[in-house]
Amino acid sequence: MLGHYASIIWDWNGTLLNDGWLCHELGNVQLIAHGLTPLTIDEYKKRFRHPIQYFYEDLGFDFSVKPFNQLSTEFHNQYERRRPECQLQDEASMVLRKLHGQGKKQFVLSAQQQDILLESVSHFEVAEFFAHVRGLPDKLAHSKVDLGKELLKQAEVVPETAVLIGDTLHDFEVASALGIGCVLVAHGYQARELLAATGAPVVESLAALVESGRAPCPHGAA
Repeated sequence: MLGHYASIIWDWNGTLLNDGWLCHELGNVQLIAHGLTPLTIDEYKKRFRHPIQYFYEDLGFDFSVKPFNQLSTEFHNQYERRRPECQLQDEASMVLRKLHGQGKKQFVLSAQQQDILLESVSHFEVAEFFAHVRGLPDKLAHSKVDLGKELLKQAEVVPETAVLIGDTLHDFEVASALGIGCVLVAHGYQARELLAATGAPVVESLAALVESGRAPCPHGAA
């Protein structure tokens, strides 16, 4: 599926790291604490979006009562405490190793804070597969577009030969802004029907990315 791409840009959370279940649990803890209605996992996947601040607004959080920065800090403190419970997605290591063996240049482009991201990538012993690992400078989960532009420039990636693999509509938006291909995986933060509505190829598992078959067209191609 990825045969004609020279550069593979990976999202981390939800795509390679199976942590969506944890964020759902922690989000519900905050909702209940603020007298708001908790979400089922299906509701969470249908309503989740970037920037995270807008997601919180959608859910009814009143930032005049508690600013988003404080909510984000509370969330990430609990996330870091429980992060060791998370594992990589099934077959993630196998897929990374196989693409590495094929000579693909692989990168991570994440909305997670850089130091936490580096620690996580190292913990799961997959750092050797990535030429660059890029996260954001804070915990507020803003857009990855500017970060992606910097990555393409620094790594001298030719957009026509690159694909972003992610699990959210924001990943598709980032790929579109960067002029690169996009493949979405339906095991992460957003529901499959939302991902499919973008028109980008959607796969059910990471293993499907290295199975033989017709390669997806780059974004914008016929």
